[in-house]
Amino acid sequence: MHKEKCKLNRRCLDVGDDLAAENALLRAFTGKHRPVIADSAIRALDIQKEPSRAKTHFLLIRLRKRSGRLRTETAYFVMDAEVVPYAAVPEPKRTEMQRQLKLAFENQKRAVPDTVGTVFAMLVCVDPITNVGVSNVAPISFQPDVETLEQIIPGEWKQTLVMMLNEGVVL
Repeated sequence: MHKEKCKLNRRCLDVGDDLAAENALLRAFTGKHRPVIADSAIRALDIQKEPSRAKTHFLLIRLRKRSGRLRTETAYFVMDAEVVPYAAVPEPKRTEMQRQLKLAFENQKRAVPDTVGTVFAMLVCVDPITNVGVSNVAPISFQPDVETLEQIIPGEWKQTLVMMLNEGVVL
C-alpha cells in the first residue's frame, strides 16, 4: 500500500526525485496535522449525511511554503481549501486517484471491517515563481458512526482548518 500511495503522490504533480526533500517535508506536515485534515475532509464533504460523496469528491488544500520556518508543523501556510469533484481532475490522474481511493478503502476495510468509506485530502504546494510543486494525498477512512472535532473546535470546517494549520496547532 505504501508504494502505491507514493506513486500516486508523485504522479499528482509529476514530481521528480530532485524534490524528494520537499515531498518529505510535506508528508511530515500532513502527518502532524492529520487529525484536523481528516476532520475537515469529513465535514467539508458532509460525510455524516452523505457518505457516498467520498467516491465523487475530495478535499483540496492549497499551500505556500513559509520562509524561515522553524518547525515542521509551521512549514506551510494555507492559501485556500475547497471540495473538488473528481470529474474536474484531468485524465489519467482522475482514474489513478479513483483507483487509489478504492485500494485505500479495501485495505482499510480488511484492517477495520466496519469501515464504510475512504475520502482523500490532497495537499498541494506550488512555488509561485518556478511553478514547480509537490503534493501529498492523504486517505481518510471512516466508520458508520463517524464523529468530528466540532464539539472540541466549534466553527466552520474551513475556518478551523486554516486557523489550526496556519498557527501550527497539532492535536
